[in-house]
Amino acid sequence: MSVLYALYRFTHADGSAKEWAWGQHPDGKIEVRFGKAGRLGSCAMYPASDYGMISERARSKEHKGYVYVGQRLIQRGCPVFADSNTGPEKPPPSEERKPEPNVPFIDLAQVDPDGSNFFF
Repeated sequence: MSVLYALYRFTHADGSAKEWAWGQHPDGKIEVRFGKAGRLGSCAMYPASDYGMISERARSKEHKGYVYVGQRLIQRGCPVFADSNTGPEKPPPSEERKPEPNVPFIDLAQVDPDGSNFFF
């Protein structure tokens, strides 16, 4: 059985990376997987009633610098992504986080073109 997981990745300054993912099984249980990028060997199971706590933990991961990569299919009991096309070190450029299409992009370099950086 495979479950769809929300995947988050933290890339260290040296280029190595670690990942954290969570997914909900059909029976409602929530599984959290974590480990070195591409090899989520560690896992923990939580009851469906802990959904709020898991959602808060995902937000906390983003505040710590983890980047939401997307959803991935992981086979139950398998430490490696079943459909992963990412290497163990860095995500491919196509998966880098981009501004949302409905959110206007503001080039902050244009805010103060004379370079005085008054607001920064």
